[in-house]
Parts: sequence; structure tokens; C-alpha cells
Amino acid sequence: MRVQSDNSCAGVLWSLACTRWQNPATPPDRQSYEQIQGMWISPGFGSPVVFSASLSGVNRPARGLTSVHTPSLMLSTSSDSFRSVPVLADYLAQLRNVVVSGGGRKSGWSFTNDSLPSVSIVTVVRNGVRTFERALQSVVSQDYPKIEYIVIDGGSVDGTLDLIRSRDDQIAAWISEPDHGISDAFNKGIALARGDIVGILNSDDWYEPGAVSAAVQALEENDGDIVCGKLQYWQNDRRTYLVTSDAGLLESGMTVGHPTVFVRRPCYERLGLFRLDFCQAMDYEWLLRAKVGGVRFCFVDQCLANMQGGGVGDRHWRQSQREVARARAIHLPEARGMIQYWSYLGPALLKGTIRRVLDALGLGAVRRWQHRIMSRIRIEPPND
Repeated sequence: MRVQSDNSCAGVLWSLACTRWQNPATPPDRQSYEQIQGMWISPGFGSPVVFSASLSGVNRPARGLTSVHTPSLMLSTSSDSFRSVPVLADYLAQLRNVVVSGGGRKSGWSFTNDSLPSVSIVTVVRNGVRTFERALQSVVSQDYPKIEYIVIDGGSVDGTLDLIRSRDDQIAAWISEPDHGISDAFNKGIALARGDIVGILNSDDWYEPGAVSAAVQALEENDGDIVCGKLQYWQNDRRTYLVTSDAGLLESGMTVGHPTVFVRRPCYERLGLFRLDFCQAMDYEWLLRAKVGGVRFCFVDQCLANMQGGGVGDRHWRQSQREVARARAIHLPEARGMIQYWSYLGPALLKGTIRRVLDALGLGAVRRWQHRIMSRIRIEPPND
């Protein structure tokens, strides 16, 4: 989802009156969690979810997968599986039934045996023929010497598969099959990844040159678990905002650009994967879960990635904000309850509506000025 950069407290009642109720996920009063000996229990959400509360001093294990064979990485669609945190072990178990469609692993490719941390980049795509090659090229042109590229295709019918096949020699592994949404596709990619560090790049986003080297260097020098950096937004062929990530403000909303995020694999092993019941703000929910869980974030003070406007997150921005409010209710005691839920969501929906009205009226310059002035995180002029 897009970085949420401002959220002042105003206009809640007006927003309630003017915003259509679209079943904003499960009300937060059913989402209260309590921590009992490291176990988070969701009263309305099936089985308890267990994960480590801290990653301090975690050992960095060797990459986990040794083989991949036979057909589909589809998890059960029972309500319990959608209402809890998927764990990496479950997806790894599914790999025993998966046939990798293509990529270098089928002919025996593997990482070089040296001391450098290995990096896996995961791209999920469905009918993305117009933008996928740009994302792929931004990965394969990186100067870091130890990268594998994983592609999860959701059953494209627009020529994307032909493009993937034509670049088969530049991809470590790819599969093409229907999935249960973006979260499920992310989780498949993480399970297929063998790298010590994992980055996720959507098919309409792309990395800056040197992004992977800068991210690995920051993680190693700061002994970090997760690194993030600056994200350049684009509208068509025009640069708009250069937005700084700030993990210290995650409790207030999405203040980290997910395309700039690189995660050490133990974080996914300890904290779990992306929740299947989050359709838009699954990245925010996971990052907030990590923040509450005590992981160590570090920051690269340079642009690492680019995000094209007009994507799924833009089209479903109201649902994204509802899921942000829900994630806050799950993980932050002070954000639980209907009043707290709407004290975040009301202003967020109001400001989002105003920004889009200004754009529709041709007042985009006013909207961009207001955005920079009111933002809680640093927004810079375009990165030329």
C-alpha cells in the first residue's frame, strides 16, 4: 500500500456522514488480543497465533530450501487459515507438492558459496505485461553479486507468461497458478526464496541502481533485521513525491515505503507471513506486527525504489485505510474500540477524499503543497 503520510484529528463526524460504509473488516472490538506467555489470542479468529515477541540476538540461519518439486502452492481456504497469521513452515510444507514452472533452479543454479549474505527478490504479478519487464530489469541490473529473482504469477492471460519465459535465464524460479490474493502470492514467494535477506517488489514498481547493495550494507553495518529507505512516487512519466520511510512512526499509519523494505529471513520465521484476510494493507499489518515484536529497523538515506501511481492501492484506498485502522486495533492497545477506530479512519478518509477532489478539479499543485506541509514524514522535491 501507499505510504500514509498525514493524519490530523478533524472531521470524524463529517466523514461518518459522507463516507459509504463498506463492511470495514471485522469491528475492532472483536479484535482485542492479549499476550499470554508469548501467545497472541484472537477471541473471534479461530486458533491462537504464536510467534516470538523479540528478535534480539537472533541467530542468522542458513537459507532454508533445498529442493522444490510437484504441482500447487495453494493453502487451505478455511476461515481459520484466513483469520490467523500464516507461518512459513506451512508454506514450506506445500513446496513438496509444487512444480516450479521455470528458472535457473531447474538446471541446477544456486548461490555462490562465499561469505556475502544472499538476497532473494520476489515479484508477484498478474496480467502485468506492460510493467513487469521494467521491474525485472531493475532487479537483474543490480550490482550486488548474490541475488536470486523469484516470480509468482497469478495465472496471467495477457502475455506476461510469454515475457517471463523469454527471460527465464534471468529468473531463479517462477510459478504460475491462481492464488488467494496478494498476501498469498507474497507468502509463496517468501517460501520459495532461499536468500538470507528478502525484498518484495511489485510488478509495477522498480528499484533504483545500487538499491540492493545499499540495503545489505545498512543491515550489516547496523546489525538490523529490516531496512527501508526513500521511495519515489510517479504519476505517469512525471516524478511527484520523494518520501522518506520512518519506522518510528508506524503506530500512526503507513510511514514505510514497502518497495524499499528488505527483511532478514528469520523475521518471517519468527513473526509469520502476510495475513490472508488483509487484501490491501497486508504490508502495513506485517510491518506493525514486526515493530511491536521488537525487530530492529534501520534506514538508508537514499532512494531505493520507485512506485507508479494508479495501482491497486490507489484504486482501493478506502479499503486500505480501513485495514490500517484494523491493524492498529489488533496490535496497539490504545487503538482498540470503535471510538479509537474511527478517530483514525474518519480523518484518513476525509483527507483522502479532499486530495482526490482537488486532483479532479485540476488543483493537483494545491494538493501536493498541502501534502508536503501536513505530512508527518519528510517529503522532498522530485529526485532528479
